[in-house]
Amino acid sequence: GDIEEQQKLFNKSKQKIIHSAPILQERDTSNSDNATDNSENRPVPVISRVKLATPIQGNYEYCLWQLGTLQILIRSSYHGFIRHILPDNISNDELITCYAKVEYQPQFGLEQVTDKEYRMIWFESYLRHGASVLLGRINAFTQQLLKVEKMTYENIDQNLKECQIDMIKPITKVYGLLYGLQSLEPNNYLLSCPLNENKLYLYQTMSKESNEKTFDLHSEPFESNDLLVEPDRVSVPWIPLTPALLLPYHLDFERIPLTFCPRNKRVYDIDITIPAYRKRRNIVKQEEKKKRKKAKKKNAQRRKKKNTEQSKK
Repeated sequence: GDIEEQQKLFNKSKQKIIHSAPILQERDTSNSDNATDNSENRPVPVISRVKLATPIQGNYEYCLWQLGTLQILIRSSYHGFIRHILPDNISNDELITCYAKVEYQPQFGLEQVTDKEYRMIWFESYLRHGASVLLGRINAFTQQLLKVEKMTYENIDQNLKECQIDMIKPITKVYGLLYGLQSLEPNNYLLSCPLNENKLYLYQTMSKESNEKTFDLHSEPFESNDLLVEPDRVSVPWIPLTPALLLPYHLDFERIPLTFCPRNKRVYDIDITIPAYRKRRNIVKQEEKKKRKKAKKKNAQRRKKKNTEQSKK
C-alpha cells in the first residue's frame, strides 16, 4: 500500500517538474589564445534558477536539469521554512536549508568562510531553487551552537563575486565527468579522487572468471587500503578568523575579537557557552563571596586583638 501511494505521488510530481538547471552557451572564441585551446571551445554552463512554492507532501521536489546534451533529474528536500505574515493576513513562506560549520578557535573568535565552504553553501541553496541558508557555527570541543547566520541566495552570489570565486569551472568539470560516464556500459563503478591530485580514477567491477588484471578491494586490510581510506594530511590548514562577527562572550565582557586573554586568566577557564545573564550572576556571587571573606578576616583580627588586650589586663 505504501509503495503504491509513493508511486502515485511520484507520477503526480512528474507533471510539476520545472526546467531550472544550468543551460549551455557557446563561449566567445574571438580571442586568439582561446582559439588555440580545444578545451576552451567547449560549451560552458550558464546558471539560471526558478523560485518554487512551499514543498508539497513528503518534502520532496524534483528538478530536471538540462546540462548540455544531458538531462539530470535531481531530487531535493528542505530542512524547513519560515512563514512571514504580511498585511491582510497574507503569508509568505521562505524555504530554509541548514549548513554546519565547526569552530576550532572559539575562545578568540569565529573562523572565516573558506572558498570551498562558499561553493558548498552556494550548491546547498541553488539545488533547492534559491533557498535561504542558515549557517550554524558549532564549538568543536563542547558541541554547543555558538551563532546562527542567515544567508540568502543573493548574498551568497554577491559574496562569490566579491571573492572572485568562479562557479562555471566546477560545473563544467561535472558536465565533463557525467558526459564521460553516460557513454559507459551499465555496470557498477568506483570513482576515486586521490589526495592532492588533479585527476580521477574510475574502477569497473569485473567477474571472477575474467582473465584481465584486476584489483581486489578486500585483498588488503581496510586501514591500509589507499582506495578506501584517505591518508592523513601532512599539516593541518589554519583558517583565519574574522573580526566582523561577535559572540555573546565578547559583548558581555566587552572584549575585542581575535585578542588574547589577560595574563591572570587561563584560556580553558573561560566558558563561552554560558549565557550572559549567568555570567553576570556568577560575577556578582564571586564579588559577594570575596566581601564576606574579607569581613570575616577583619572580624577575626578584631577578636584576636580584643583577646590580647584582655589578657594583658
